[in-house]
Amino acid sequence: MTKRSKRAPNNTSAIHAYWRNDESDGLGLQLSMCHEDFVAWLADIRDVMRVWDENTTAADATAQLSEFASRKGSLSASEAWAAIMNIAWLESRGHLQSDEYNGLLLTSAVSS
Repeated sequence: MTKRSKRAPNNTSAIHAYWRNDESDGLGLQLSMCHEDFVAWLADIRDVMRVWDENTTAADATAQLSEFASRKGSLSASEAWAAIMNIAWLESRGHLQSDEYNGLLLTSAVSS
């Protein structure tokens, strides 16, 4: 009989965000986090999207993504989050066609 470890499972989640990632002026981001932070982010995103609906246009979001992409190697954490939210907002509101180079991919893995 195999003895099982009593340590807590390793829960890891990630957000992958892509905007024109097949182009040299595109952007691809990946942020990994603990599963609890990921679940909290998912719970908050609807409220954040409603605020963005009132204050953001597709042109504004695209312009900001272009600016971020020009500095893709040196984005601050808050800029990376803003880029992810721009991509999520554009995709969820029908302004960004999701494919292998554009859109949001959410992953979660649990191992013990």
